Amino acid sequence: MPNNKKYIEQNDIVYNRDGKPFVEIFEIAVSANYSDINMKHEQDIERICSSFNYQYELMSHYIGLFQVAYINRANILLFSTFHKSLINLKTAFYLNRRSLWGPLRPLIRQVFESLMISKYCALNYESQEVLKFWEEGKQISMGKIFKTMEVSDLNTLRELWGVLSDITHATKFASQPTLTYGTNRTDTADVVVNFIWIELMLECKYHLLTEHIITSSMTYYLKYYAPERYERVKLLKKLLRQNYSESKKRMKGDERKILQAYKNSWRVKN
Repeated sequence: MPNNKKYIEQNDIVYNRDGKPFVEIFEIAVSANYSDINMKHEQDIERICSSFNYQYELMSHYIGLFQVAYINRANILLFSTFHKSLINLKTAFYLNRRSLWGPLRPLIRQVFESLMISKYCALNYESQEVLKFWEEGKQISMGKIFKTMEVSDLNTLRELWGVLSDITHATKFASQPTLTYGTNRTDTADVVVNFIWIELMLECKYHLLTEHIITSSMTYYLKYYAPERYERVKLLKKLLRQNYSESKKRMKGDERKILQAYKNSWRVKN
């Protein structure tokens, strides 16, 4: 899109009492930006869409086994995290493709917090305090989660949470001031960062699914009673690993550290 004053005046919010109504301005801008973003990021968008579909299908092969395989108490929380974060991340993805890069970021923060809490509870389900808070619908302190974790590169996880908090709370960094896209480096960079964060969260979800939600008992039942589905599961995992291998090529060092820190072995302090 052209980087000029006339374009901005015609397509952005300029508070002109004689100009276009706000809803019309919004719809025109989002429609134009959607076309531009989808053209520039076609391969990344296709890969992200397939990751959503593969994860959904992977869980679908195991969902019936939740009633017959051994599950600890935390798995209800873990499944809730997987399910709700699927919706939240897809919503964030939907908004980012339409250049609404600011309003989507609270969704990414919520996904990140739920992933942190879920892995924490998966490793510490016998200590019921945090899990009990979740079951009662109470807010869980992320500070407590970080203070009672032992994991290499913990600071990278804490720093990401700080960044996501700064841009989702009502600070001057929150949301976005414009509906234009491609008229400056900031908005184009923000859209790219969001795509990277979405893929980062998707890979963390995959780790939670394969290492903590799907139990060894579930795998045994699927392999023994439905070998054809088990073969499909192996293919889905291979396809997802290929996607994540591609997505990491777009990540910077700090983002790769965040991903690795989440996937590392954790120990919860008593």
